[in-house]
Amino acid sequence: MLSKNAVAYAWKQIFYRLGIEAENGHFVIDGQKIRYGYGGDQTDPGSGFSILVEKCADDALDELASGRISELARLPKSHFLPDGGADFPVKELPVLFWGNRSCEKFAEIRGKQLIIHADILAAVFFMLSRYEEVNAAARDKHGRYPYRASVCSRFDLIDLPIVDYYALLFKAWLEKLTGSRVTPPHKFRFHFSHDVDYLFLSHPFHKWLDVVARDLLKGRVDFLKEDLPALLTPYTEDRYYKDLQRLVEIAQENGNQDIFYLLTSKPFFSRDGYSLHAQRSRFALELLKNSGMRIGLHTSYASFDRPELFALEKERLEKAAGVRVTDARAHFLRIRTPHTWTHMQAAGLRCDESYSFSEHEGFRCGTCYEYPVFDLLQDRELDFYERPLIVMDASLRSYRKLSAAEGRRRILELARVCQSVNGTFTLLWHNACLNREWREWGAFLPELVKTLTEMEKI
Repeated sequence: MLSKNAVAYAWKQIFYRLGIEAENGHFVIDGQKIRYGYGGDQTDPGSGFSILVEKCADDALDELASGRISELARLPKSHFLPDGGADFPVKELPVLFWGNRSCEKFAEIRGKQLIIHADILAAVFFMLSRYEEVNAAARDKHGRYPYRASVCSRFDLIDLPIVDYYALLFKAWLEKLTGSRVTPPHKFRFHFSHDVDYLFLSHPFHKWLDVVARDLLKGRVDFLKEDLPALLTPYTEDRYYKDLQRLVEIAQENGNQDIFYLLTSKPFFSRDGYSLHAQRSRFALELLKNSGMRIGLHTSYASFDRPELFALEKERLEKAAGVRVTDARAHFLRIRTPHTWTHMQAAGLRCDESYSFSEHEGFRCGTCYEYPVFDLLQDRELDFYERPLIVMDASLRSYRKLSAAEGRRRILELARVCQSVNGTFTLLWHNACLNREWREWGAFLPELVKTLTEMEKI
């Protein structure tokens, strides 16, 4: 059952995507006052227009989250659009929750009232709050909520920004009801981000040993020929540093301001971090700052279980970089809903970019819009934002075993989906994923970034 705060939050998210300013249960379009309500809310406008979203069963969200639902209805255009032949990004749309399914249609207009039979408010809230994750027992070896347990996996929703689709569908029915045009204010954006797990191949020493050990186990003699001399190579010629430089150059060539998420130093032999006070690290920090790139915090693996580290790591990075740090992404995408959000906010951070499944690219949160998060445990919206991660390089190659050509096609496919809803396509590319076993992927990256940047102008 949705609380009053949850309902208000869901309405707000729909209206935001459409550029509608609403208050006190109504909004105005072309001088026409439209009232809106949910379930048993009073929406009688007299002679004016009204919208009612029918309410799903009180236990519907728990039923879906628990896995007790085995099938979702998937409606064709003729059943979800007011005009079945109208333009829409998809030909078929799933319904997560129904208020009244008896008519088998998404919505209908009766006189001056629009009745939405699909409970889009419950769906919007379910996806954005990550409702299914809050009390879930399923965890992988890193303590993360796994893709295989998710609604996205069970019902094949991972390629659908369903929150954004529902907002567009609400727009189509609203225009049919009122005869007025609604023009959303948003434009497609490409947001390129980088996790710098290794600032240098040869530094610190224990991380170099880690790379050598992994290459030995894989029998990569060709890489060992590069690993071993790295200790004697000037840091300006270090493989991972040169790849960091290349990412900066690609950003500058396209007029972009990428964000680089940096780890902070950790105890010896930890796989997290590197000293930001070493001369070579300060050199790298100056490269990022002088080239106009942004710097964010890559929170450590250990912070998942020790959230007090967020503030310590943020302070350490700000001191070393000399900049204010507001954005973060968790190492290994280790996040716990809603605790990671609340702990990051308490540490003085403003935005997270961790919400993607490591095992599969796509729309974990059902949206490609940055949005204020809702803490289900406190029943309130936080002054903290999630910028959903749509594609991580490792998801494509390391987890899904896609070829470079398949990975490139997949990236562009999802970018076009984001473009169709005027959202933001957030792509993560590690500086350690341009060469060595990633050589084919690194080869197509400059052209790919140019294409994605030009998509913003369409």
